[in-house]
Amino acid sequence: MNDAAADRRHATAIDRVRRSAIEVRGVTDAALRRAVYDAAAQPPPLGPYLDKVRNQAWTITDEDIGALQATGYSEDAILELTIAAAAGAAGRRYDAALRAVRGDR
Repeated sequence: MNDAAADRRHATAIDRVRRSAIEVRGVTDAALRRAVYDAAAQPPPLGPYLDKVRNQAWTITDEDIGALQATGYSEDAILELTIAAAAGAAGRRYDAALRAVRGDR
């Protein structure tokens, strides 16, 4: 397989992952998942939790999840928003890595 074909195959797979974090049916609204994916600011306690997901996932505690549940977020909603935040952060890092490898700015 040549590099161009591999790039297209990988781009297709990555696009599928990106879309699935936002577009699949779930308990949360797709517009909210899109905003979370795009790292749009969210009010507490959701915003600080999502910042942890994106930048310091190892610091998430049961208390963080409890605070979200106390404000009405279900476990399913927390999972969906966590996936959207993590996928968005991973996508931005992947895009930055590709730009670096290709010499883009």
